Amino acid sequence: MTKNSKIKLDETLFKAILQIEDHSKLQLFLKEKKLPVTVNFNVMSNLVEGISFDDRFLFDFNELEIENLKANLDIHNDAYFYNIKIIGNDSNILIRLKDVKAEKILLENNENLDIELIGGRFTEITYTKILILEDYVYLIQKWKKI
Repeated sequence: MTKNSKIKLDETLFKAILQIEDHSKLQLFLKEKKLPVTVNFNVMSNLVEGISFDDRFLFDFNELEIENLKANLDIHNDAYFYNIKIIGNDSNILIRLKDVKAEKILLENNENLDIELIGGRFTEITYTKILILEDYVYLIQKWKKI
């Protein structure tokens, strides 16, 4: 890899990284694939607590789908995605997208999710959440065009 070249990361590999919860297994996987991903973990449980992709990566796919995350995710990259879908994350998760650009972001059925959109540009953000209160189901939808 030359100084200015980026590491291509396809969707299958990206999703595989996000699904590995055990720190030792993830480190072995990253070493085999020669991927410089930053990983934070809990020393006592050996569980992954955070995964970070920086500007060394070239995301080689147009739609970023983040579903059922088990650890915090940080993408600090000037990547462009047509769609970003963040669906069904129900633990205390932080997703930080810094300098990322997208036409559409869809946030759907996420509980206790914090999302930080820093820098970057987004054309449309759609947020949908289902609330269950006293045996009634409410659908809340917020839409904002930026």
